[in-house]
Amino acid sequence: MLDQAVAERGLFERLRAENVQGLAWDMVATTLIEYGTQVLDAWIGTGEIYRRLAEKRIGLEAGAAERRALFVDRDHRIEIIDRTVVDALTKFQSDIRAGKGWDPCRGAMVRTFFLGACLYQFRRVFEEDLRWRRTNQPVSYGVNGFEALMDARGCSGSQSGTDPMSVVTKRMAILEFFATLSPTDKIIVWKVAHGYTQREIADLFPDANLTTRVIEHRLRKIREHARLNLRTHE
Repeated sequence: MLDQAVAERGLFERLRAENVQGLAWDMVATTLIEYGTQVLDAWIGTGEIYRRLAEKRIGLEAGAAERRALFVDRDHRIEIIDRTVVDALTKFQSDIRAGKGWDPCRGAMVRTFFLGACLYQFRRVFEEDLRWRRTNQPVSYGVNGFEALMDARGCSGSQSGTDPMSVVTKRMAILEFFATLSPTDKIIVWKVAHGYTQREIADLFPDANLTTRVIEHRLRKIREHARLNLRTHE
């Protein structure tokens, strides 16, 4: 930890000397973008981001359905994360130039400080997007992707003559089963259901030793448990 602190102080001094531009800044920016994107995506998947916002007393005007929509809509989520990270990085750069913001001499690690900046920018970016969507688009939320992944036959409601209440009951059973999964398994299920490859999912957990083979094994177990739990609704 001491070596890391010394290295960050050296990096900080170089960034200041080069007016936060050039090769050192390019490397820092690329690393922070990759790190911030991975962490925010994982936090949105588990809901951790809302706990972190509350911890810092950052108010967020987003209802439960709007938070779910961000979670299940991959394109929407990526857009919000990209804007958040870019805006946080821009402010991070300008603050260092102005002699404020991140300063390792005060004990703040760069990744911790940057994630804090991302939280403030996330609130602003997400709320701006929500204001536009509330006016121009309805918020939608469904479980079809999860149904297909679990192979819960008969739950899609696409069969002719299917009893609507039967469909609702089956979908509620699926969501109740989903709620029993661990935070990591929830992320894995939704990522697969919304088009992520197992390699992309593994990259979201750089510190968790989740290989593509481990993810495949976890998915197989989830499917087996889902079929056992949902059998009474077939």
